[in-house]
Amino acid sequence: MKEIALIVHEDATLSTITGAMDMLIHTNNLFRLTGKPLPFKIVLAGERESNDLFPVNPAFVSYRPIKDIANADLVIVPAFYGDRDFMLKKHSDIIKCISTLYHGGAEIASLCSGIYFLAEADLLSGRSCTAHWNDMEDIVRRYPDVNFLSDMVITDQEGIYTSGGAFSSLNLILYLIDKFCGREVGVWASKMFSLDMDRIRQSHFAVFKGQRQHKDDDILKAQNYIEENHHLPLSIDDIA
Repeated sequence: MKEIALIVHEDATLSTITGAMDMLIHTNNLFRLTGKPLPFKIVLAGERESNDLFPVNPAFVSYRPIKDIANADLVIVPAFYGDRDFMLKKHSDIIKCISTLYHGGAEIASLCSGIYFLAEADLLSGRSCTAHWNDMEDIVRRYPDVNFLSDMVITDQEGIYTSGGAFSSLNLILYLIDKFCGREVGVWASKMFSLDMDRIRQSHFAVFKGQRQHKDDDILKAQNYIEENHHLPLSIDDIA
């Protein structure tokens, strides 16, 4: 049985927590119904002593303060709302705990913007990672040592897992179920949650943004002109 700790805090994107939790709960229930040992011990791990963020108490799930999850096998860091700089300062204690847990032997997974917590914990330097495609420019600027793969849905490297944007983060949970429980259970989970297995790209969701860091004023003027007049029948002469 693997102990999986889902980090919870007041600024977390709740869908990334509840989505992951539901998938793990249903997988446990499958094993219970077939008389097999449960694969997962699911723990909500928060900054507070008591669980006042999730008043419900679903089956197979318990709550512990984050300081008491030293034996977790996998720690899942959810996405979050709010200004990046402010949130990273506000939750610096969680970031320190993530670093301590990883160096103590736990694997760490981030869902969507949860990648910022991993980067701040210095777990991504020299590693491949992904997140929401819209975060690419900011992440590359903040953390130039990371290999950010904006088109990927999942990365898996040296006990660090990262996932693409928004609900595509559930593809990482599916990947982990498949990895930890075997392909037969992975296929079952894929069907149960209507998620494509082995989906690797999110690039077709990205909104095109021209590269603007080239410092060429003439090209920048041309880019702006195209974007402002895209509805017109432009010619190369017009742009020039």
